[in-house]
Amino acid sequence: MQRISSLIHLSLFWAGVMSAIELVPEHQTVTVSMGVPATLRCSMKGGAISNYYINWYRKTQGNTMTFIYREKGIYGPGFKDNFQGDIDTAKDLAVLKILAPSERDEGSYYCACDIHPSAALLLSSSKTTDQVQWLTPVIPALWEAKAGGSRGQEIETILVNTVKLRLY
Repeated sequence: MQRISSLIHLSLFWAGVMSAIELVPEHQTVTVSMGVPATLRCSMKGGAISNYYINWYRKTQGNTMTFIYREKGIYGPGFKDNFQGDIDTAKDLAVLKILAPSERDEGSYYCACDIHPSAALLLSSSKTTDQVQWLTPVIPALWEAKAGGSRGQEIETILVNTVKLRLY
């Protein structure tokens, strides 16, 4: 009983910590010329960026949300050649560079974070892995990731306000 009570207490504490985290875009709108590199930045307030995995998504005019980048060099199909993601842990900053923007890159960009697997281990007595399987968005402002493992705990991600990229 002691162990279950501790786990519930820790889970409630962690939920409170997650709600205190905020991702803030450097600019709400970024306007660039076609072919001229663009840099989008997103800072983390209320937590250390090193405790989370950072993800970038793009939403186009057709309302299609597409995965671009997840830290540790994981790119969505077709993004690796023209996009470069990076994390500045000293400044708690996520960076996404678009090396040669074209018309198809115009849209809203989302910076999101989810719990680092080592932190997720605190929330469960079952073994989890580093593999993450992406699920369909629940609503535009909420994404879920499912941590691999015997019980498959769901981890809520925090989504920042959009950064609009406009080309001229």
